[in-house]
Amino acid sequence: MEFSEAEQRRLSANMGKVVVPGFVGAAAAAWYWGEDVLAFAQNWPGGVAHFMVTTMVLCGASLATSCALACMHIMPERTVPWLRMPGIVHVVALVVSLVTHFVTLVPVFLAMSGRGDVNCDIGVIYCHLREEEPSVLPLMWVAFGVTTAVGMAAVYFFTARERVGSDDGPGESPGRAEG
Repeated sequence: MEFSEAEQRRLSANMGKVVVPGFVGAAAAAWYWGEDVLAFAQNWPGGVAHFMVTTMVLCGASLATSCALACMHIMPERTVPWLRMPGIVHVVALVVSLVTHFVTLVPVFLAMSGRGDVNCDIGVIYCHLREEEPSVLPLMWVAFGVTTAVGMAAVYFFTARERVGSDDGPGESPGRAEG
């Protein structure tokens, strides 16, 4: 099934209405709660390093989940039958996934905000990581990459492939006419 140019524009506009405010909100929260996030991270089991790795895993998993839910909504005929869900459950799952993604972006923005600074304030999470636990910076990106790659592979396997014995028939979508 292919989308017309008008459908693609409408989908892009709707996605932009969610993604742009989410990023702006996460950046504003990072600016406002920067020192509080470090205090929270220091009290995390395992310290700041484990907090950042956990955050990156959650960020990658929520990104993959959001993509999966979008695929399930756009092309339900390609979704495996046991993953199909009622509309309200789908919307709630998407909202939870997006909120999780944008909340986990706050420490990610803070961890990346100090790049290039010569004089570091140890009260900032990036400087704390750079001075106290430098090995966690590449590890957190590896955790994000692996989680996202595995999640996207699952998205493809469960929601993005053409289903041979689909209930709706190949290439047909409920409520959408081919043409």
